[in-house]
Amino acid sequence: MTVNMNLGAVRAIVNACKAAGLPTNQTAYVLATARHESGAFKYMREIWGPTEVQKRYEGRKDLGNTQKGDGKKFLGRGFVQITGRRNYADWSKRLGVDLISKPSLAERPEIAVRILVEGMKLGTFTGKKLSDYINASKSDFSGARRIINGTDKASLIAGYAKEYVAALNKQGYAKPAKSTPVHGIMQAIETPAASMGLSLNDRGPVIAELKKNLNALGYGPLTEDDIYDDATKAEVEAFQAGHKGEDGKPLKIDGIAGTRTSKAIQAALLAPEMEQAEKSVPAAATAEVKEKTGWLGKATAWITGASAVGAPAVASEAFQADWRTIVAIGGLVLAGGLVTGLVVLLLRRWLIAAFKDINASIKEN
Repeated sequence: MTVNMNLGAVRAIVNACKAAGLPTNQTAYVLATARHESGAFKYMREIWGPTEVQKRYEGRKDLGNTQKGDGKKFLGRGFVQITGRRNYADWSKRLGVDLISKPSLAERPEIAVRILVEGMKLGTFTGKKLSDYINASKSDFSGARRIINGTDKASLIAGYAKEYVAALNKQGYAKPAKSTPVHGIMQAIETPAASMGLSLNDRGPVIAELKKNLNALGYGPLTEDDIYDDATKAEVEAFQAGHKGEDGKPLKIDGIAGTRTSKAIQAALLAPEMEQAEKSVPAAATAEVKEKTGWLGKATAWITGASAVGAPAVASEAFQADWRTIVAIGGLVLAGGLVTGLVVLLLRRWLIAAFKDINASIKEN
């Protein structure tokens, strides 16, 4: 699978990595991690079943889930799928954002990017950080998986990282001359715009990025140079007139690309990707299921997970506990309670093989 460097999510992550002073190899691994954890940048929230694994979130002390309902409330979100009350509380303090009262904020691209980059750079997830495995003298992409989740899928993600190294080199990515403190990453992913805002007659590379983003959203067309001219001001005003800030209030129509406008631009860039993913993946998967399973595709619609040898057990083995893929298939983790354990036992081996084929096909697309 060839990496797509033009995705809004990828561009936002690259911008944040540059601002944090990450070299090419570290940025490549950040991208690889986000690609895996978010299902190729499609899912900013864990799809809830609940599966057997998800049921065990409830009451887990290591996740800080001490109150009833914490398991579902603090399910995985963002590019690294932070999970559990403890992690949400930690990032609430780090970001100055109330993720405990409003955990869904962790799904917002500008917040998710910051958690991803800062967390991997500082080692907040497991105590292991990027520089422990990836630096000027080595690129231990397999070992770096310990930054997030032990050795789970380490080889797969290492392969992604190598692809991103090649893509970043092709784009001319290089470590910034001066590293931006991690607390300044937020400003970078809000670009193009400094906190005071970019306005008429300003110059600089962030203005070229602003124009590129506006063009991508259907405004302009603007010449993607580094000058904030009258045409740029007019298109910024047009964007402001049709969008709201993250607080739900209308943007001020002043032609200045400040913090609120920049956040709205980034959100607008990512929104169609997330929306399209949720619409297209289940449909594509459903077609795949019908083709693979034939007449048994209908039978699976009433296979239940009530039995210990039921559909969840089959699906879990088939997908190697990758519940995101299981649930994304829309129809394979099924409800009903109408099939006995005996029938499931008879079909178990066949279903596992079919699910594995489907899973591989979806990951390739």
